[in-house]
Amino acid sequence: MKNFEIMHIIDNEELEERLKKLAERYKLINGWTEKDILQFAVNAMPLTKVWLEFMEMKADELENSINS
Repeated sequence: MKNFEIMHIIDNEELEERLKKLAERYKLINGWTEKDILQFAVNAMPLTKVWLEFMEMKADELENSINS
């Protein structure tokens, strides 16, 4: 098993506000921070296959643009 630390950037005010409100709720429930919430979500709903498929498509696009 490999372990990676990845930065997740939220560039959307609505999503930032939702995460902030969730963090306020979870702090009372179990002390979780925004980072803890996102880490749990990533582990509970693994999207690695989707991310890799996306990056494989992007690599194909880049290789095709270089070779044309």
